[in-house]
Amino acid sequence: MKPSPFVILMVSFYFLSFSLQAQEKWVTDTEMQFKIKVPSNYRQNQAFDGTDKVLTLMSPDENVMVRVRAMPATDQFTTEILQRVFEQNIIQGAQRIMNEDGDLHGIPARASAYTWKVDRDEAVLGTYYIVKNGFAYIIWTAVPRNLVSQRSAEADGIIDSFELLDPQSKNRGGGLLSSLANRKSSDKAEDQHEVTTTPIASSSKVAGYVELVSDDACVEHLFPVNYVKTSAEAGQSIWEDGSGVKMIVQTIFKQGTFESFMQSHTQSISEQGADVLKKQFTTVNGNRIYDYDYEYNSTLFNYVAVEGKDVFYLLGFVGDKLKQSRINKHAQIAQNSLKVLPCGKR
Repeated sequence: MKPSPFVILMVSFYFLSFSLQAQEKWVTDTEMQFKIKVPSNYRQNQAFDGTDKVLTLMSPDENVMVRVRAMPATDQFTTEILQRVFEQNIIQGAQRIMNEDGDLHGIPARASAYTWKVDRDEAVLGTYYIVKNGFAYIIWTAVPRNLVSQRSAEADGIIDSFELLDPQSKNRGGGLLSSLANRKSSDKAEDQHEVTTTPIASSSKVAGYVELVSDDACVEHLFPVNYVKTSAEAGQSIWEDGSGVKMIVQTIFKQGTFESFMQSHTQSISEQGADVLKKQFTTVNGNRIYDYDYEYNSTLFNYVAVEGKDVFYLLGFVGDKLKQSRINKHAQIAQNSLKVLPCGKR
């Protein structure tokens, strides 16, 4: 007697399920105390970046990437610091579209999503930041934006399988991200997760401008008197006056020399599709600065950077290219007044 179509269907489904399960395997890292389930047809690569350990998983068609960056963490580590350093040094130029504290199936985590344009192609990133038991982890995935609806479940399934092992002892140390995130020069710096700036009513000789002092970087400059802070987060604050031209203040933990960092920074901007109009080192008020402008679509960015205390200080005026005259005027006045001061003094 021939088996019924229902039996054939059930047997086929059984073997399909078994086959799919068999095609997944656990990758376990006892050194960094985690494991993650990976489709067997994914390419795997594991490498050290300093003492950070980076596991990269890539689909056969290279449209889904999952990466785990794991590192020893000190007691000063927080998910906010981890996120700040990752955004500033690994995914420069990515636009954050979601950010919330939650968990990854029970593990306390900060979850963030981004859009990121690289070589004129846009990807969507999903990221979890975890600090737990003496280790820090960044678990993230990248999928082309036009394939998100088809491939997000595949990427999410891999990330959702991430689990922690029980470490025998807490580790100390740091590599690319961990060394940057652990750099805290004082108790005051450890408690700061935003750019700390203080507007000062001064006897500025430039009408319509007052002084702004960055307490983090020990940097001072003029800025438009009507600007007010409208947004602040780790490493960045945004100031506006309703004109459509924003002032953006960023602090980035020092890594390497000022010259090498800024050259790499503008190169990254160019690679992400922006047109770099100007980039030059010069001296203002006895301080070496980096002056750079770039356009992205219809937006003009006029920036200046200087090396402050423990951080690189980036100051930009940003707006539609139609407002170029206003953008350049604000940027030039701020740049000409830029000073690096002994910390604690004005």
